[in-house]
Amino acid sequence: MADFKMDIFGLVTKINNPSSGDVYASLSDLEKKGFFPLVVMRWLSGTNNEAQILALNDFANKAIFPLGKHPHLLMLLLQACSPGTGGRPTWLGIKGGSKKTQLRNQVLMEFFDISINEVRAMTVFPTDAEIIGMAEEIGFQDDEMKKLKKEIKDASAQ
Repeated sequence: MADFKMDIFGLVTKINNPSSGDVYASLSDLEKKGFFPLVVMRWLSGTNNEAQILALNDFANKAIFPLGKHPHLLMLLLQACSPGTGGRPTWLGIKGGSKKTQLRNQVLMEFFDISINEVRAMTVFPTDAEIIGMAEEIGFQDDEMKKLKKEIKDASAQ
């Protein structure tokens, strides 16, 4: 038997289509075995739709492991988190930000208790001095502060 590969784009398109009905019930047995909710959730997170990101963070992210043995329920939850507008998602990797802005993003995520997508969606960024102050407030150690200041300096030079 050949290796089965799930058509992730087809699956996400069905999830994002409000007229798809119960997507999990429409999958073949082989497709059901190839359905990994965590991977699908990561693909669904790669959107600019803030409502979808918030719904995924507030609902699906919290249930993904406790409901791991109930893929049908997780599929329904993922469908409920989708705004039904379609669009092709992008893969949202585990590590956020480029090497050039990784610490700055970490400071903003910890200080404001937000996700990397919310950091990326920010239209107004704090000044470099404000970011350094936030880092001190959340308890960055001396070595982390040096790296952050170097990152900020390098980013300003470009």
